[in-house]
Amino acid sequence: MRFSITMVLWLCFSWCSVAYADQNLENMSEKLIQLRGEVESLNSEIRFLKEEHSQEMNFLWSQRNQIKSEIERNKNLLARLRQDLEDVKAENAQKGQSSEFLRPQFEQAISQIEEYLNDALPFKKAERLASLQEIDTQVKKELISVQRGFNKLWAFVEDEIRLTKESGLYQDSVLIAGEDRKQLVDLARIGMMTLYFQTQDNQVGQLVKTASGQWKYQLLRKPLQTEQVVYLFDSMQTQIRTGLFKLPTKQAIEE
Repeated sequence: MRFSITMVLWLCFSWCSVAYADQNLENMSEKLIQLRGEVESLNSEIRFLKEEHSQEMNFLWSQRNQIKSEIERNKNLLARLRQDLEDVKAENAQKGQSSEFLRPQFEQAISQIEEYLNDALPFKKAERLASLQEIDTQVKKELISVQRGFNKLWAFVEDEIRLTKESGLYQDSVLIAGEDRKQLVDLARIGMMTLYFQTQDNQVGQLVKTASGQWKYQLLRKPLQTEQVVYLFDSMQTQIRTGLFKLPTKQAIEE
């Protein structure tokens, strides 16, 4: 009887040991599979990073070569421009000896045109003055001859005459009298006679010249004048730019 009990206990112990060993082997197998998957994932990530790094380096080298080529082209261009400038100066020095007597008349013409620009309707005034000053600078630095300067002045004056004959719609940021900051408005230029504006909330006004000679954007308050300017903008926006328009034209107001 005792032998039978011992035998049964031994068999149970053996079975439990085998079952426990099988369970450990299964757990280890799953762990190995998991570790192998992680290793393969890491290897794939490393290969990807290597390829990405290689592509990035190739791109950087390509950019470096392009920039180097661009710098070299710019150097060559500047060298050619510098040589061209020297050639122009030398050529104008020879021509200038026969035209130097025209310089006083040229300077007088520059002064007269500048005076006109400062007194005329200040439409794109800074740009127009800059164009005039550029011509004057080119002559003073002997980049062009005095005769060439006169030709450019004549073309400039023709552009000014054209402005007096044309009307158009524009947009600009202006400071309206009584306001503390600029705002974007629509502008209607009538030749070089006057300039009207319309705000985003449909208020209208006129660029007027004060008794002291200063220009300012003044809102119109009288209903009739407001209606006239609104009709002007409506007509010009629908491409109706010819016909009879009754408009407020007074440009001098009391301060």
